[in-house]
Amino acid sequence: MTAIPYLFKELNTKRISICGISEHLLLDNNANILNSIDTNYRLSTITCANPAYANGRDFGGGGVAIMRHKDLDNLVEIVDKYSDRIASIRICCCSQFSYYKFTSRQLITTLAASKAQWTELWDICTVHTESNYILIMGDFNARFPRSDVITHLRSRDMYVTELAKSLHLYVATDTVSCTGPPFTFYP
Repeated sequence: MTAIPYLFKELNTKRISICGISEHLLLDNNANILNSIDTNYRLSTITCANPAYANGRDFGGGGVAIMRHKDLDNLVEIVDKYSDRIASIRICCCSQFSYYKFTSRQLITTLAASKAQWTELWDICTVHTESNYILIMGDFNARFPRSDVITHLRSRDMYVTELAKSLHLYVATDTVSCTGPPFTFYP
C-alpha cells in the first residue's frame, strides 16, 4: 500500500494532525509503518482482518484497519465504488476529517460506466477543494478491459495528471519532479 507511507510522510512534514484514517488491507504486517508514527496514533489503532467490523460499524468486505486519533468520536465513512482505488483526504483547521475510498472489485466494462465513475469522484473532490486543503493519494493500477477505452489513462502518471487538471490542482508523479511524494495533489 504505497499511499500509506507517502501520506504519513507528507502529514509529518506539514505537521498536520489527522483525526483518523482507514485503508483497505492495511493489516498487522504493516506494523513497521504504524510504529514509525507518533504514539498518539499508534496507541489508538484498531486492526480488523476479515470480515471488517469494529466498534459497531460494518465496513464491508475485505480486510480493513482503522487508525483513530484519541479524540475521534466516530469512525470515518468508507464509500465503495467499482473503480480504481483513490483516497481523497480533506483536512480542515478544525480537525475534521473525511476519507473517500474507491475500491476495484470489478473491471469497468464500458466507457460510459468509467466516465460516470470518474465524474462522481471529480465532483466529490471539487466540492472539497472549495474550502479545504485536499490531499489525494492514489494507490492503484488503471485497468480497462478493452484497448479502445481511454488507453492513455492506463499509466498511473497519466491518470493522476488528467485528474489533477480536471480539479485545477498540481500533482507529483514518478516522472514529474515536484516538492512532494508521488501521487500527491496540491491546491
